[in-house]
Amino acid sequence: MAKAYAVLASFALVLALKWPGEAKPKAWKTIPADWYESTCQVLSDGIITGSGFCVGKDRIVTAAHVLAGSEIKIQYRRHGQWHIHLAEIGAVNAVYDVAELKVLFCEMPPAPLAKAEPGWGEPVAIIGCPQRHEPMPQLGYWGENVPSWVDAYRPGLKTITAPNHVGTSGAPVWDLNEGTVVGITSCKDSEFHHLSYITPVEIIKEVLDSE
Repeated sequence: MAKAYAVLASFALVLALKWPGEAKPKAWKTIPADWYESTCQVLSDGIITGSGFCVGKDRIVTAAHVLAGSEIKIQYRRHGQWHIHLAEIGAVNAVYDVAELKVLFCEMPPAPLAKAEPGWGEPVAIIGCPQRHEPMPQLGYWGENVPSWVDAYRPGLKTITAPNHVGTSGAPVWDLNEGTVVGITSCKDSEFHHLSYITPVEIIKEVLDSE
């Protein structure tokens, strides 16, 4: 019986996030190739620990918690080959789970950061690299409120109805309507696997500006 209630609660939560008020769900659009090409894998001591994305010349943004080793590298696939680059850690904010990496050279196109986060119920996509995979999308909708325990653990997060698989922490979250990055994946819900918690773009900009 407890499992049945949990399933019903999960379904109700998805409906609440996907169809806020009387709003109708927005349509998902085709994802451009450069969204995938701006995403990379992050390796800590040779192990894939998360994802990242390019925000400017030789600058990569990822989640701070994926930097778990003494040697950090990024890797991405171009023209049928993997490219691996040693990365230097720049700005880091462990409270907001945001980090900047610097590399000497990369072929990834920069992803534009949004001026503001999207509205409730707008369609978004995580473009991340689950372990041993190239970038792939997880589609969902932007939410707002997070549980109080999440906010106490990691303040400022927002939620979306899309799964955060192992290896996608630090991946960009794209606004499908505007074509800009509105946040990065931070963690997933412990009970509802279709929910991810997102560090919004305003916090990302603050961390980058502190460098």
